[in-house]
Amino acid sequence: MVWHEIEAVLAEAPGTTAQNIEPHHLTTARQNLVRAGEIIQEETATRGGRPIRVLQLTEPVVSIRESGAVAGRKRLLYTRYLGWASGTRTKAGIVGPALERATHESLMLAAPEVGYRVENPSGGQSSHVGPVELALYGPLDNAFRYGDLDSGKQYAVPIEAKNVRDWIYPWSDELYQLLAKGAYLTAHLPQGSVVPVLVCRKAHFTLFKMAKDLGFHVIALNKQVINIDGWGDPRARDKLNEVRAELRFLDMQSLKGPEKRLINQFRTTIPKTIDKESERWLQIGSHFESQYKTLSRSNFDPRHRTSLVDQLREDSAELGGDGGW
Repeated sequence: MVWHEIEAVLAEAPGTTAQNIEPHHLTTARQNLVRAGEIIQEETATRGGRPIRVLQLTEPVVSIRESGAVAGRKRLLYTRYLGWASGTRTKAGIVGPALERATHESLMLAAPEVGYRVENPSGGQSSHVGPVELALYGPLDNAFRYGDLDSGKQYAVPIEAKNVRDWIYPWSDELYQLLAKGAYLTAHLPQGSVVPVLVCRKAHFTLFKMAKDLGFHVIALNKQVINIDGWGDPRARDKLNEVRAELRFLDMQSLKGPEKRLINQFRTTIPKTIDKESERWLQIGSHFESQYKTLSRSNFDPRHRTSLVDQLREDSAELGGDGGW
């Protein structure tokens, strides 16, 4: 099995969540089993050159030939998924853009009703929010501004969409790309309160506690959208069904446009929570731009990352944070 398949089976099985094991515990179990010699991790490059790691029992219950055939099939399927996710030599990836498009189209449906001013109505991605340029960090996946008629307050909402299979935790580097940009905006916007919004496939419950503590907003779809028709392969839907069935990526769904949960979040939830979240972000979350910038590095040493997240939690507690993440 490949690692994300194990997570899909043991952490995301349909039914009661009480039966599931969260990914960080699975990671610990994998490390212990490898050290104990119960399983091995065999990495082999596919014909396309991608190194794919397969986990298997040290003493297989089937023949070496059968085991090799199964491992080869899993590498083929996972390579196919990675092609959709990050692209190939000839095609751009379609997984990330699918969530960005769903986020944008959902936002555009809600915007007229709520009164959002979307920074880039034609495409979503924006290198600025109001007069503030984000050249230091690169563009946002989306952004809008919002004025509450009742309170007269102005809000700026930077958005990042991360359509990855890994659950997002308080230590995930994908999170800190958004938070660094949100802190930068808070420091440079002449007026207006900021609420960073993260859209992702799956979030650990500690991330929601962190968001409540610091003042940002998390939308977890609990599914991975993909515009499979955009791959330009007449057999793409059949191939998607194979990946769903054989790697247990049952939450992968082909989607071209808006998504119901996103529409509801933009239309109903965010207008209700934006004032409280913006106050919390101004009080606590906006003060740690340098830490966020460091933690946004994907190649940052894991031990140092843990230490810096611990320090961030302690620093936020000094400003009134509750911890718990």
